[in-house]
Amino acid sequence: MLADKVQQQITRLTLVTGGQQDDKEILKQRAKHEFSKFHQYKQGLEVRQLNMHIKHRNMADQIQLLTLGKDTIKPTKIILLVGATGTGKTTLINAMVNFIYGVEFSDDFRLILIDDKNAPNRSQAESQTDLITAYAFYNLPGMPFDYNYVLIDTPGFGDTRGIQRDQEMINQLKNFLKQGYGIDQVDCVGFVTAASASRLTQTQRYVYDGLSSMFGKDIKDYIYIMATFADAKPPPVLAALKEALVNYAGYYKFNNSALLASNISIGNDSDSDDEDTTHICKLFWEMGCRSLTKFFKLLGNLSCQSNSNQGSV
Repeated sequence: MLADKVQQQITRLTLVTGGQQDDKEILKQRAKHEFSKFHQYKQGLEVRQLNMHIKHRNMADQIQLLTLGKDTIKPTKIILLVGATGTGKTTLINAMVNFIYGVEFSDDFRLILIDDKNAPNRSQAESQTDLITAYAFYNLPGMPFDYNYVLIDTPGFGDTRGIQRDQEMINQLKNFLKQGYGIDQVDCVGFVTAASASRLTQTQRYVYDGLSSMFGKDIKDYIYIMATFADAKPPPVLAALKEALVNYAGYYKFNNSALLASNISIGNDSDSDDEDTTHICKLFWEMGCRSLTKFFKLLGNLSCQSNSNQGSV
């Protein structure tokens, strides 16, 4: 039945395009009907959770590798994402997934990997991700760039469990990079931080120094600032990073409040506050898409960064 629904969508698209199948639209429909399951309705949107396959899991070391699709001979690009608790890393990862599968603001559904509300008994000041997880998305026609995507999600640093927990997570990351999961490189590190941060916290400095010790002094050429909760202005956090003598290769702006925001007033004639809110969210969505397009395009041209102190990643 599910296969029939997907095939009906493909047939419809073929008719609409005069026999030329639209790879991007087909990919999006497969993501909705074949690769995901219903999770909840929110703001008039159908939120669907991707059906990831557990390829490797080691609960003792709290590490795992999840995949979607069939492995390909395409190049693989691997992004390590790190950030303090509360910086919006989980939502950024979900935004990346929607970008990879071509979901647009006007669509009636959104994809998620992680439900950032899945820990109701945990304080918001505690990390909601204790496992280090690599999510591998194997290349399919219609994806924005011609490679396999791997997003490595790490626990949030700086929660209420203190510096000892942060040290454990650094060690956890080192263990992950020695597992031989077929992840033998890291192409870049996404350092997630709030755009409005006026100074670098002790935790952020600790994380940056920890990455430098793992990857060597050249980490500055592979680390990119992912400035979340951003607006149209240059992120104040850039001045904070400069003051703290933290070097990085570039930065990108995101405001992922748009990810699960209602889009139902788009196209309606209205002067209501809801219409204004929807318009602003659409602008934030477009800003995020521009940033992700630039980021993933750049990623395609980067050579990998070896974990010089640990052997191959």
